[in-house]
Amino acid sequence: ASAKLKSKWSLTGSSRASLHAKAMTIDNKTLFVGSMNWDPRSAALNTEMAVVIEQPEYVQMFLEQLPSQLSSNAYALT
Repeated sequence: ASAKLKSKWSLTGSSRASLHAKAMTIDNKTLFVGSMNWDPRSAALNTEMAVVIEQPEYVQMFLEQLPSQLSSNAYALT
């Protein structure tokens, strides 16, 4: 990923707001991030949102940052 993109990219941004989001990548080229649960009720009734990013550079940056973000922002179940 380019240095220019890395300097502007952050999974957390400058806000202290949070979102219980789900994310998935497809073939390391497409990234889906959204609040939607994967069930019929959420798809038909709930007000949910998501974005699909089809830029491999952004997907790669997401994948590179994910391990450190998970270790510092997620609970570990044992």
